[in-house]
Amino acid sequence: MVSLPASAAGGWAWYEGIGFRDAPERVTIEVDSAGTHAVDLWMREDGFRVDQLVLTTDPLWRPSGRGPASSPRGIGSRHAPVVTAGADADITLGENLALSGAATDADGDTLSLAWSAQPPAGVTFADAGSASTSVSFTAAGSYTLTLSASDGLDRVSDSLVVNVANSNAGFAAFINFQPGGAAVPNGYLADRSQPFADRGEHSYGWTSRFDDTRDRNHGGANDQRWDTLNHLQKGGVDRVWEIAVPPGIYRVRIVAGDPAYTDQRNHFDLEGVKVADQDGMDHFDDRTVEVSVTDGRLTLAPANDAVNAKINFIEITAATASN
Repeated sequence: MVSLPASAAGGWAWYEGIGFRDAPERVTIEVDSAGTHAVDLWMREDGFRVDQLVLTTDPLWRPSGRGPASSPRGIGSRHAPVVTAGADADITLGENLALSGAATDADGDTLSLAWSAQPPAGVTFADAGSASTSVSFTAAGSYTLTLSASDGLDRVSDSLVVNVANSNAGFAAFINFQPGGAAVPNGYLADRSQPFADRGEHSYGWTSRFDDTRDRNHGGANDQRWDTLNHLQKGGVDRVWEIAVPPGIYRVRIVAGDPAYTDQRNHFDLEGVKVADQDGMDHFDDRTVEVSVTDGRLTLAPANDAVNAKINFIEITAATASN
């Protein structure tokens, strides 16, 4: 790129490419060996004047105004930045990773820094413009994190690999919603409308105290799990249920309904994911979804358009997920 007079009235403008106006594409010079190289600029028309010539290894950079400060005269007098991203790391989902990158410039130029991630989805840098920062992830997988530094002429990068493992391997919780005196189905834990608390094998419960459980003893139920239930909207109040889980991806089966009545529309909000009642008011709905938990609690509540929502039982297991 060179700086040329922009008009007869004076001032300068930046141009790039062979012939500038006739071929505006950027000129690329490929240097295939180390050492000292000469770059020749030919001036064809009379009155041609050049103020600056800029060579850069950054394909995205464009000069503006007066451009960068001139490099000191002399062979080998300027240097590209030196960047170190840091060592590769293995962490568990839910942990924040401290990044200790570094970037220096022997010429004392001011550096522009930027962290990036591949794949980028679910990756959050506390300060992407700082060499030393932290990063968090919302899904397990392998990520390449790159620290780039530019001094206005050269852009240099270095990368590290972060392997994020699920922390919930082997997790399973099967909960049946039922009155205190009802038989507990084999392989399930009972939820009897109690507030959230440590119940031995798992910590779970409701965010408020109430008891609207039912044991229908109805012939239309498949078994005890389908015969017992709890209301989530009785009396016009939405109830919220939670269970403590390690951060990770979970496969959740929700069976909701009533063997005796069809007055419910069981739409749920599960960790921000809507679990919809797709067939309207009937006896039962059986849905399975996968959700990500990052805050240590899986939360279930009626969705905004739920009507007299009820729940029979829930099955929660760790799911394998990666990018």
